[in-house]
Amino acid sequence: MISLKKGLSGKKIVLAASRKTEEMSVLVEKQGGIPLVRSLQGTVFQADGEVKPILKETIQNGFDWAIFTTGIGTQALINIAEELSLKEDFLTQLNKANVAARGYKTFAVLSKLGLKPDVKDEDGTVAGLIEQLKGISFAGKRVLVQLHGENVPSLIAFLQKGGATVIEVLPYQHVPPEKKTMDQLIAELKQGR
Repeated sequence: MISLKKGLSGKKIVLAASRKTEEMSVLVEKQGGIPLVRSLQGTVFQADGEVKPILKETIQNGFDWAIFTTGIGTQALINIAEELSLKEDFLTQLNKANVAARGYKTFAVLSKLGLKPDVKDEDGTVAGLIEQLKGISFAGKRVLVQLHGENVPSLIAFLQKGGATVIEVLPYQHVPPEKKTMDQLIAELKQGR
């Protein structure tokens, strides 16, 4: 009979995730480890109330460019447009506009919608996306920018400097983790637990 050695035997493994911690705990336990769930990623919540009027106005008045920075944010905007009964109008606008994407998850969501970005980053960063956007004239253009949990001043400044009217949409907001969770983890690490 073959004996499988458990690679994490007796080791405590901190899971800092906020999602799927039960599944990850099971994996750690199967390898003999002891999972410690200390969610440090914070939480994300939909900001539908703030987004709906902006998205509705943007769809109704059109836009020249749409810049998406996260897959979850892109999907959230599609879902909100659907709630507003404007999904088809939004997709029509996206097909008429130029589209830029940051990150492979964003690209995947757009691909599922049948949209191929005109511009995409090469390294998953906003700086990489800005680099790819250089040389494009944004003068007089309406640009919808899907933000990701926080403002992206470098991208907004780049577009505004180029003469764009920027429409910022933040479909979800990030709430930092609780301080007591961080304090607990730090104390445990100091105590060697």
